Amino acid sequence: MRLQLLFYNLSRNQKFDIFIMVFIMLNMLTMAIEFEGMSEEYKRALEIINYTFLTVFTLECVIKILGLRHYYFKEPWNIFDFVVVVISLLSKLNRYFSDA
Repeated sequence: MRLQLLFYNLSRNQKFDIFIMVFIMLNMLTMAIEFEGMSEEYKRALEIINYTFLTVFTLECVIKILGLRHYYFKEPWNIFDFVVVVISLLSKLNRYFSDA
């Protein structure tokens, strides 16, 4: 119960929202710097950065779901975030298993 309260307070904290917004903007920046003919090192660096973003956004989802419980799905932005995270995770899993 105390953990849920911690996650609830964190998910409602303005600093947490600003932190996530900064990550969203950085994620957009990394998408904008991709280009045709990138070196393998550059591609690998962007891939690692993208995994980091996916991890942060997945943690945001988990924190909000644990903190808000079923109320999480009553807010349209949360539903949008959840769908984007799930699709991103499925895409990464698909890529992982298709490479194996």
